[in-house]
Amino acid sequence: RRERQMCIRESDIILEWEFDSDNIDWSHGLKEFLGYELQPGEGHFDWWKEKIHVEDRERVLRIINETILNNGSSWNFEYKFADSDNKFHHIIERGFVHRDKSGKPVKAIGTMQDTEPIYEKQQEIEQLYYILSKAEASVIITDEKKQITWVNDGFTKMTGYTLKEVVGKKPGSILQGADTDHDTVSD
Repeated sequence: RRERQMCIRESDIILEWEFDSDNIDWSHGLKEFLGYELQPGEGHFDWWKEKIHVEDRERVLRIINETILNNGSSWNFEYKFADSDNKFHHIIERGFVHRDKSGKPVKAIGTMQDTEPIYEKQQEIEQLYYILSKAEASVIITDEKKQITWVNDGFTKMTGYTLKEVVGKKPGSILQGADTDHDTVSD
């Protein structure tokens, strides 16, 4: 079906929600990525709603209701959703509302993408950034052209140069002076 051919990633869960019955038809991704093995008739709208983290539930339901009631055609939002072990995953959901000829909403087709691996990497990067930015030692990060892209507070305290003053420059042009022994320094 055309609805099933939306931009789908390997980690997407496809859902088809029939508004009259509140039944949701789930793709195999629900089992593969979140561990749920539902029987026919399970996995309806109320089941899905209860799996949304309490901090996100009201906002998510408001967006969906506003989209449906205000003749909207789609939604796109992030929320936390519990897996079968009750561990919450960061989800991005995109949904499209299908209406009959009179404009009455009939169903929604959507995807849920588990972004937990991305979220975990982002958390790790933020922790590393915090550690590097607070380090007493001087830290310089350069790009492939050996030009400075970032320095920490330790660098500024040690040299007196701020990030704004050194970004785009090569470390040697700042740190090497007239008294530098060029035999001990390589480019």
